[in-house]
Amino acid sequence: MSGDGRLRFAVLGSFRVERDGQPVDLGPRLQRALLAILVVEAGHVVPVDRLIDLLWREEPPAAAIASVQAYVSQLRRVLEPGRPARAPARVLTTQEPGYVLRIADDQVDALRFQALARRAHNDLAGGQPMAAAAGLEDALALWRGDPLAEFAGEPWALPTMARLAEAHDLAAEDRIGAGLALGGHAEAAAELEAMVQARPLRERRWGQLIVATYRCGRQADALRAYQRCRTVLASELGLEPGPELRQLEAAVLAQDPSLDWHPAAAAAVEPPDAAPGAAGPQPAESRPAEEPPALFLVGRGPELAHLRGRLGHAAAGHGGAAVLVGEPGAGKTTLAEAAVVLATAAGVTAAWGRCLDAASTPAYWPWSQLLRALPDGPSVQAARQRLDGDVASDAEDSVRQFRAYQAVAAALGEVAARAPLLAVVDDLHAADDASLALLQLLAGDLHRMAALFLFTVRDTERSDPLDQALGELLRHPGAERLAVGAFEPADVAALVERLTAEPPRTGVVAALVDRTGGNPFYTTELVRLISSEHRRQPLTAGNVRARDVPSGIRDVLLRRVSRLPDDTQSLLMVAAVTGRELQPDLLEHVTGVDAEHLLLGLEPAIAAGLVTTAETGWGFRFRHPLIQESLYVSVGRVERARLHARVAAALEDISPGSTADVVQLAHHYLSAGPVGDPAKAVTYAREAGARAVRQGAWQDAARHLEQALAAISPAVPDADAIRCDVLVELGQARRSGGLIREAHRAFEQSISLADRIGDEDRMLAVAVALAAPQLWGPDEYGEIDPRLITLLER
Repeated sequence: MSGDGRLRFAVLGSFRVERDGQPVDLGPRLQRALLAILVVEAGHVVPVDRLIDLLWREEPPAAAIASVQAYVSQLRRVLEPGRPARAPARVLTTQEPGYVLRIADDQVDALRFQALARRAHNDLAGGQPMAAAAGLEDALALWRGDPLAEFAGEPWALPTMARLAEAHDLAAEDRIGAGLALGGHAEAAAELEAMVQARPLRERRWGQLIVATYRCGRQADALRAYQRCRTVLASELGLEPGPELRQLEAAVLAQDPSLDWHPAAAAAVEPPDAAPGAAGPQPAESRPAEEPPALFLVGRGPELAHLRGRLGHAAAGHGGAAVLVGEPGAGKTTLAEAAVVLATAAGVTAAWGRCLDAASTPAYWPWSQLLRALPDGPSVQAARQRLDGDVASDAEDSVRQFRAYQAVAAALGEVAARAPLLAVVDDLHAADDASLALLQLLAGDLHRMAALFLFTVRDTERSDPLDQALGELLRHPGAERLAVGAFEPADVAALVERLTAEPPRTGVVAALVDRTGGNPFYTTELVRLISSEHRRQPLTAGNVRARDVPSGIRDVLLRRVSRLPDDTQSLLMVAAVTGRELQPDLLEHVTGVDAEHLLLGLEPAIAAGLVTTAETGWGFRFRHPLIQESLYVSVGRVERARLHARVAAALEDISPGSTADVVQLAHHYLSAGPVGDPAKAVTYAREAGARAVRQGAWQDAARHLEQALAAISPAVPDADAIRCDVLVELGQARRSGGLIREAHRAFEQSISLADRIGDEDRMLAVAVALAAPQLWGPDEYGEIDPRLITLLER
């Protein structure tokens, strides 16, 4: 709940919302109707497509999604007026594939009415008529008229109105039952005459009237009530009264003593009745317990059960690793998320690291994320500093990476010693070389910890460093490879039913398997696209076969994006250039859109399931890497370069000086090319290389420096001199990484370039760098380079 006062929602009578007893202006009718729908479905997600159908029926406007977004935005303002612009909504929230109203049951009058009526019904059945009477008085006091009277003609309101009306009738009859049990026969008889006139087909009321008039000494009126009931039922329904009423007639004729009022056993003569029906949204105690969203898996029962067992083994001290391998969209990340839910529920510490594009993230990025997610401790803090390159070290190059390994192993061991640990590294195929090298060193230690390590890997993206790391990992005890394959037809059928809320029609499953190969992500996207284009039509095999998937998955995704408001589409294009993680501050600077309107612009994408909110804090990410990749490729090459330049400039504004992320800056300036600032591209790439050197990530350092070399153009001042310096830095990084031949080649190129431009100081610097490990060190052929001797003799 917001801190702006207690909200109350009323659906009994006119629809209204109050804050601290004061009415809230809910705006125009359609906006009010949208909120009323969400109140009726309180606690449950209402998809955007369903909202559109309910609000506009058969004729939604072209901008229906934008209209829903605008209504939601306005409602959030009135429901949480004091909420800061960047703070996520807590009352009316976005949750794929739509919106959900998160309020307590006692905030809705219909739910309070139902809870009171149910409790009173139980009291009455339990022989406590006085408590029942008091509870029913409170419940019926909430009834201020017909439910949702303002929307009486709306099809979506009719079922709720009917259920609430039934609940009101039952409560009124329970109140009569409590009165009869307490001896109020005359009052009950008088009131029942009006009640049977209002609802002449409700047999329970006729039974209560028979009992009340009999106890008032009016045996003849009791028999006449039975005959009147019999006449009504025959004329309206062609039926005889039910067995309970027939038994009552016989008891009246026999003047059965059981009809007399006995305070201690009065409830026994009350005619049997049906349990109160559900009224509108059910209160918390009657709702089925909801599983965490991450456990709403289809087709992954065996895999999830296996991971549950592995978590149990880890908790018992038998750790290890599981590598979830499958094609893009197979559901590897979803399965890992479900494992995190299981771990959290079992009291296991869970931490998550996600590998992004290695070109735009620092070395050791996934391991750094894991360390930041772990509880603080001396070893954890030391490892964080070590991986960030913040630890001064005079160690030789070959030792630095080993010390990073020691620090991370100590941190993981420290956490696992306190409580079992689940550590997830998502998208390992996208990891930087230093992270893979670190995994290779850690591989033999993992099974000795009370920890389970989960790695997700695309089997379509292989590399030598990845193969080496996985090969080393899988040869140790407790490590295994789990294939996350395509869905079987039965699983596809279950997924379709989950997405459409109805069993698939004949031929649909076969068509989907044919089109998507059973890939869960492709299947989901295809079904969602078709459902959004044919909202009022069932999913058929024909419209499934009309789509080319999986080869056309990018087109499917982009068509889903095209259905969003224009502002949202533009925002997603920019976000795709910034990377897979959507950084709100960065997007604000690049687009010029303030925080509030930025969040508003992302709403339709979140509701559509293209973007999801981060686990903690105010941040977002694309729900699947393929979404970001498809959007990125769809941006024209020139426009993409311009956006990269704008992103780089925005990053400098956000984090000036030493706090700037030089790896991101290098990536964006390099990607901007001549549209950006080539000199800055070279500068930041060199700084990224220097940072990787401090981290002991030699391969990453070499990659950054190679990018810097490629970015040096005649437009860069002192291009030849800078190229000479970068070649020296590259040679040093390659040599530290064990690439002696490649290092020697870089030094030679630098010497030749310095000689050509006549820069003797740089020639000397190259000579010193080349000879640093051994001042008169021979080259790879065992000979001293004569140029080094000449230079050093000067």
